Amino acid sequence: MRALSNVEAFIRFEGANPIGSFKDRGISLAVTLAKAHNISAVIVAFTGFTAASLAAYAGRAGLRAIVVIPKGKVALGKLFQAILHGALIVEVEGDFDDALKVVMEVMERHPDFYL
Repeated sequence: MRALSNVEAFIRFEGANPIGSFKDRGISLAVTLAKAHNISAVIVAFTGFTAASLAAYAGRAGLRAIVVIPKGKVALGKLFQAILHGALIVEVEGDFDDALKVVMEVMERHPDFYL
């Protein structure tokens, strides 16, 4: 086995992010772009770390965060951080695809929302 020479590796510990997830980097960029374009609210059809990160960054930026989920199919523990950071949780009948359809419809009707 031959050793590699002149190789640099950079490691990022994602647990140091505010929500403790790699999702924070992408969501922080999305919220920054929303704020730069005078968007008033951000909406997403996700649970867990995506919802938590969106709520945290949106709250810090002064934007409204809306999280759309399928009714009765997401454990409260998964939404705890999103709720803690002030997200509005909207439940819809159906599954995740139905929640995503609602988000897309809102986006079409309200261009001041950002996904």
